Amino acid sequence: MNNKTASFVTEKVQLTALARVDLIKGFQNFRTRLKTRKEAMQNFLELYNSGLYLKKIYEFIGSVSRGTVNRWIKAYDEMGFDALMPQYRYPKYDEYDCSLDEHMKQVLMKFLLHPNKITISKAISLTRYILENEGCEDIPSESTFRRYANHFKDTKFDIWTLIREGEKALNDKVEPYIERDLSKIEVGDVYLLTDTFLVLRSLIRFRESQREQHSLAF
Repeated sequence: MNNKTASFVTEKVQLTALARVDLIKGFQNFRTRLKTRKEAMQNFLELYNSGLYLKKIYEFIGSVSRGTVNRWIKAYDEMGFDALMPQYRYPKYDEYDCSLDEHMKQVLMKFLLHPNKITISKAISLTRYILENEGCEDIPSESTFRRYANHFKDTKFDIWTLIREGEKALNDKVEPYIERDLSKIEVGDVYLLTDTFLVLRSLIRFRESQREQHSLAF
């Protein structure tokens, strides 16, 4: 890792990588107790995710899935310590790079963007339940889902508020704080309608159709 890259590595990123290494070492030590790797992994995850085994590591990185541990082991074996550093990238304001695939994101968003205002914790729990029933094996950890949910809420608070709470909440919580960048307007330019307005109107219609078709039971 060159000096230019190193300057962008925060202490938390390094500590996270160290915790992941400790988790890998913990599994490797545990592996010697059982005959098969599959059995060892299952028992190890049950103990670790209980929060009672390797407590310090659990407090730092939280619950993990079999797929996550396997990915970390493979990355560590092939590329070493640097491969275990979280690679959070924000190419654009509204994009977020994570290990969730498109289907996982879609399932999660169906619960997050629901008029019943389902909590993030419950949305994650329901999402993981559906994915498990679908036979998905490499389901990311709860913390991965939570980071994605929090990033969406922070960067798209207008959509979050409109669909979960309605137009009044949008008017009260979002619109008063919208600011126009007058530096973007040149002499002679006239702005009649913004894309944001069109998007919000579409979301309002979407929310109304959601309310009509609402049939989920919790």
